Amino acid sequence: MENALVVYNGFLNTASLPPCVRLFCDAAKKFGVNLAPVKNTEFADLLTTGGANSIARLSPYKYKFIIFWDKDLVLCDTLEKNGYAVHNGRRAIEVCDDKALTALALDGRVKMPKTAVAPKTFTNIGYTNADFLDFVENFLEFPIVVKERFGSLGEQVFFAGDKKTLKNIVANIGGRPVLFQEFINTSETPKIISRSTQNHALKRVFEAINEKTDENCDDAPGKGAFDIRLYVIGGKAEGAVLRHNPADFRANFAQGSHSFFYVPSPEEKILAETAANLLGLSFCGVDIAMDARGERYLLEVNSNAGFVDFNKTSGINIAEKILSFLTAQK
Repeated sequence: MENALVVYNGFLNTASLPPCVRLFCDAAKKFGVNLAPVKNTEFADLLTTGGANSIARLSPYKYKFIIFWDKDLVLCDTLEKNGYAVHNGRRAIEVCDDKALTALALDGRVKMPKTAVAPKTFTNIGYTNADFLDFVENFLEFPIVVKERFGSLGEQVFFAGDKKTLKNIVANIGGRPVLFQEFINTSETPKIISRSTQNHALKRVFEAINEKTDENCDDAPGKGAFDIRLYVIGGKAEGAVLRHNPADFRANFAQGSHSFFYVPSPEEKILAETAANLLGLSFCGVDIAMDARGERYLLEVNSNAGFVDFNKTSGINIAEKILSFLTAQK
């Protein structure tokens, strides 16, 4: 039986293993792999000059691979430099974790919303000079999506419908790094997909959504978000779900979205797979939005995309797919 590790954050406030880590461990047994869960805090002796204790304790030849289910870049980099086969690697995690780096890395290579990155400020100063927002307004036009560069689950994403709201959002963000993106109105997604899908259950869902949307045409702009979450493993899109949030402009699971089984189009697969390959990811979640014309835009790439809800909706065991890919690597 081969040995491997899955590293997760030791500061999570949980008495048991994080759900995805547990699913990884369960899946590994089917592939004859003894996958040991390890907190990043257990590597404290490695994050020193020399790090001799951890190197001796965790020989690279002892472990076939490490699933790095964390964003501890220093630890990830140290493990890679000491010979471990780490998935995902430090650079891939770093670029995905910083939405500005993601946009710059994919600019001109995949279709994304127009993006403007705020000039750097400092935590103890904040954005005291807001003159750059004039450029942002002219470059993007309202409404504008404001995103903190480091954030997850949609919790650091805001909707600005006018200049006053934009200034208030930026002022409240303090000195944290931020970027601005054009808003992709996804309200027509059901009508576009329903014309081509053969999924009758999904068609019935869309019909109900369309009826409700028509009845509530005065809803605030931005509400009723849709997006497509694809999971890419080893450069191949293994499955997808359609997410819908009737009450918000964010379609994240954590923001209360409903999800539906979805068969991605060839265009959507290529978009997701291209992004994953360009960023050097062994596995990732890719979010795609569709505008009123049916144009697809890549919104974000997540190096450690949770898959508990994805599994339930898609019927695909993502942990098993990832383990299948990793165990096949030489």
